[in-house]
Amino acid sequence: MTRRRAVGGGIGAGVRRWVVSAAILVAAAAAQQPGAVEAPPPAAWRIEYSYFERRVEDDATVWYVTRGVALRRGSSQIFAREAIIQEDVDAAREAMRQEPSDLPRRGAPGPDRRRVADEAELERRMASFLAATGKGPPPRADVAAPTGREVLVGLVRTMYLEGDVVVLHEGVETLRARSLFLSAVDDRMVMHDVELRLPNRDPDTGLRRLVILRGARLVRQGPRITGRDISITTSIAAEPHFEFVAGEVELIERGDEFEVRGRDNRLLVHGSKISALPDMDFFTSQEPPFPLKGVSGGYANKEGAQAKVQLGGNWNQLGGSLHQALTGDDASEFRGKWRASVGFNQERGIPLEGELDYRGGEVYRGRTRGFFLDDQGNDRGPVQLDLDNGFIRESRREMVRSQNRVSLGEATTLDAELFQVSDPAVYPEFFQGDWMESELPETRMHLRHARDNWIATLSGRFDINGVAYRDDRTLAQGFLEERPYGTFDLFSQPLFDVAERVPVLLTASTRAGQLRFNADRLATTTDMEALRLDQELELAVPFAVGVVTVRPFVFGRVTYYDDSPNGDDVARWSYGGGVRAGTRLQRTWTWLDDGVETSLRHVMNPEIAVLHRTRVSKDPADVFQFDDIDALDEDVTIRVGLLNRWQTHRRRVARDSRDQGADAVEVEEPIWLDLAQNFKPNRNRDNEGEFIGLTEYELILRPGLDWPLPNLRLFVEGEYDTKRHDNRTFNVGTRFGKVLGVDWSVEYREDALRDGVLIGGGGATVWTRWDVAAGSSYDLDRKETLNYFASLSRRDLDWTMRLGLIYNNLRGETSFFIRFEPTLGGFASPLNREFDRGQRSLTSSLEGY
Repeated sequence: MTRRRAVGGGIGAGVRRWVVSAAILVAAAAAQQPGAVEAPPPAAWRIEYSYFERRVEDDATVWYVTRGVALRRGSSQIFAREAIIQEDVDAAREAMRQEPSDLPRRGAPGPDRRRVADEAELERRMASFLAATGKGPPPRADVAAPTGREVLVGLVRTMYLEGDVVVLHEGVETLRARSLFLSAVDDRMVMHDVELRLPNRDPDTGLRRLVILRGARLVRQGPRITGRDISITTSIAAEPHFEFVAGEVELIERGDEFEVRGRDNRLLVHGSKISALPDMDFFTSQEPPFPLKGVSGGYANKEGAQAKVQLGGNWNQLGGSLHQALTGDDASEFRGKWRASVGFNQERGIPLEGELDYRGGEVYRGRTRGFFLDDQGNDRGPVQLDLDNGFIRESRREMVRSQNRVSLGEATTLDAELFQVSDPAVYPEFFQGDWMESELPETRMHLRHARDNWIATLSGRFDINGVAYRDDRTLAQGFLEERPYGTFDLFSQPLFDVAERVPVLLTASTRAGQLRFNADRLATTTDMEALRLDQELELAVPFAVGVVTVRPFVFGRVTYYDDSPNGDDVARWSYGGGVRAGTRLQRTWTWLDDGVETSLRHVMNPEIAVLHRTRVSKDPADVFQFDDIDALDEDVTIRVGLLNRWQTHRRRVARDSRDQGADAVEVEEPIWLDLAQNFKPNRNRDNEGEFIGLTEYELILRPGLDWPLPNLRLFVEGEYDTKRHDNRTFNVGTRFGKVLGVDWSVEYREDALRDGVLIGGGGATVWTRWDVAAGSSYDLDRKETLNYFASLSRRDLDWTMRLGLIYNNLRGETSFFIRFEPTLGGFASPLNREFDRGQRSLTSSLEGY
């Protein structure tokens, strides 16, 4: 046995090779996903050590490192007091050979290894082993890869680390253990006195997940990690505020996350046992099986005292069994969670709500919600009157909404939605947030298939409630059914070339289906139904003149109805043409300041377009009016537009070869300005005598500079209608802060319904964990307050408490509430904010404070 003390650069080339090899193994802890089947690419590591020994034992070389060892690369670091690494002798010699030898060699083969596993398999196992200790981004691109054969990971058979073993990535500790043993040939890893952190993110909300396991012994065999009396928690405190202690725990690698199975479980809060728990089965991308999701209560001046308790969990096992039975796919692909809540309203009764979320791998996903209330009071929501201006009187309030998406292939999806309500007012009354912000609900199916430059759809819309809503959130006169309705769109298909680089392009749109307008029983309109066939064709010949691109086009359209208001079938023809011309101009300025190369680019896209629908054979009054297709009429429009974009590009220039932050790139777009003006040459026919049509403008300002107002964000958008001499829409808003310790938000809105609404407010964090926010909405024209609110929140490590005061003019109600949510170290998802009746819809600019 030869003993050498490693001092300065005296370590031999062979030692450097096995040390670098060992480091690369540990690098997988921070660079691979669980269950990875490929090793990380080679990367350079810096090794710090005190003492080592080398021994040759049979067909292996064993290296002993004592008195501390540190392995570093970029932002990844691994520390231990001692290390033992075993590598294959023949593979080590092959790696150490610098040039192939021409000398003759005896061809006697060596004995077979005790276990059959080639270098690729050993490398895969090592990477998979250490991936189980944590996850992080892929290896940094700015770390240079070494040359030669220094990183043959397959050389290492086993690795043993002992004494305060710590793995860090980006300064975050992913593993701490007294000892860690890895054996690639046995496909086994053993950890003692271990704290293992499993980071993940919720695929739906993007919330960061961190599941922490603590125990005396964890064993990984293949893709499974098992242990006894293991603490499972998401509390990042040194002494967990809460934890689930599993008598037996099993972690199974499922792609880029883990499935956690626990038996003989108990819940501990601050080390004290609270209760026994049933067997649990959840994924690290999901919430832990803690049943209480939130408690809230409050008082409103119109409805009195209110309270709500929300429970929840997951249903992976039942859902997985159904998923496997229906699709034949693995049950482990299924993810599901449930919510159930019971409330109390002094004037209205006891509302019940339930919700199911489910996802079957990449095949389908969806959400189903239900609501029931035996209502003892009166509606105060935005919809109170029926179409005959009579109050909606309904005591049995019900709502079911199910939204689902099924993937039928890479290019084919099926969306299915079910919406059933007891009356038109229940949805806007009790789900006001979704009513104001989300897509209007309906019962429908939509099949979509897209390939290259064409897309085909088949849709159906069904009236099962006798309830229909307009886009302006009021009751509609009826519901438009599609029984069914198919479309096919072809975009810019080349037909032939009339000259070099001058193609003829065909764009086609086909629509066909049975349409039926079911008029409400209280509506003033009547039912309409017709089979409608619609075909539009466009031929375009784009070409370039210098730097200008010109696209002349002609189009024709024919629409057939098998019924009409006069009882006859109708064929309507229309045709026309136009031209579009535009170009791109840009200029760039570049300068160097304090090692940072900055480029400023100004891009201008001017465009002019002429659209002339010269002939429509039927007046819109001659056909049923189902949608915009039926409202087509003769028109000529000239549109002139100019898009301005200012973009910045910053790059750090290397000052020397050791500058690790060089070439870091930062790209921003501080200014976006889009202007357009429409003109109506046939002013009397098309625009009530006005030549100037709609004026459109949009400005987005994100300076990103050290302005007097820090973090300034400004947007202005609108449409000015010259013939009415009024804004069709006008919105301006800004956010900035912190100023005086407060983040500020101010908005002004104007549209056809309101001449001016001012919204403003601010929020601040005080004493680290307290959030204060307040805001108000005021109608400048009617001189009335639409809404105001104030809230005080306390964010603790494992829970959040919020107190708030809200006034809503839509309900004519002032309410006070207090809400408690167990967040479990940030692991639990936030509750649905339906308790305060969706007031966030009126204060969206302040959400998050």
